[in-house]
Amino acid sequence: MLGLIRMFPKIMKAYSGKECIPLRVSHLITNRCNRKCVYCPVFRRKSRELKTDEIKDLMSEFKKRGTVSWGFTGGEPFIREDIGELVDHAKNLSFHISLNTNGFMFRENLDILKKIDLITLSLDGDKGINDKLRGKGSYSDIISALNFSKENQIEPIIFLVISKPNTENEYQGLRHVLDLARKFSVKINIQPVDYYDDIPNKKFYLSKKELSDAIDFILNLDDLNDVISTSKATLSHFREQKEFECFAGRFFIVLHPDGKISPCVFKQKKELTDKIKFDVKKCKCQTNCIHEYNLLFNWNIPVLINLMRNYV
Repeated sequence: MLGLIRMFPKIMKAYSGKECIPLRVSHLITNRCNRKCVYCPVFRRKSRELKTDEIKDLMSEFKKRGTVSWGFTGGEPFIREDIGELVDHAKNLSFHISLNTNGFMFRENLDILKKIDLITLSLDGDKGINDKLRGKGSYSDIISALNFSKENQIEPIIFLVISKPNTENEYQGLRHVLDLARKFSVKINIQPVDYYDDIPNKKFYLSKKELSDAIDFILNLDDLNDVISTSKATLSHFREQKEFECFAGRFFIVLHPDGKISPCVFKQKKELTDKIKFDVKKCKCQTNCIHEYNLLFNWNIPVLINLMRNYV
């Protein structure tokens, strides 16, 4: 608390857009992935990757700049052989650590998994739907990871991307994931498929009405608070698709595999300098974490209560 009080003048500068306090860093640790999800452009992008010591130095530098939360994502983080060492360094820096995975090498990394505060498993539907969207065998990997988590007292959440295939046939795909969440006593983090310019096939995108209807289906669940970790406010924003004030580049940033930074995955990256400043004010993207953080920094009390109920 004392640290936050000392940072208060800088936080107010960040609110004004004059300075960045990177409270959370989303680290795209690699673009490499064992899967080829149809709506993901990351595996198509070639990039130099930082070495272990370079990453650790950057993590320490961000700690000095006020970072409290570090998210490993990609690509597939477990492709990096040094992921355990990097998780240990994040732990030594007292970061809240999250990691997104498709279940790759999940059972081989129990020691690492036990050190992570929030593990997210990607799942979009039943076997037919998920393997169509994320690649053959992807569904089996997640079911194996969920069983392994239950056996070892690990509490992951499911990350579900709403797209045309899992909303067809009266939401067959969504219903299946909901049933699995209830079976394994885990929650679901929801995000609509986002619009990347470098996606060659856009047939899985939803129309505005299709997305609105899908969100209404979720909001009307009798056990909404028991199975969905995404706040009602964020779900409503997805449905309305309205422009909002964005704090990307002020309170949270993306660190790319080559060490460059950007306010979010949709904005141009640049070199890290002594003073971080991005000109992002308004946006209407569908990225879950950005919506939750933006609403939080806009003093949305229900979102704060939801985050505390699900993650604290």
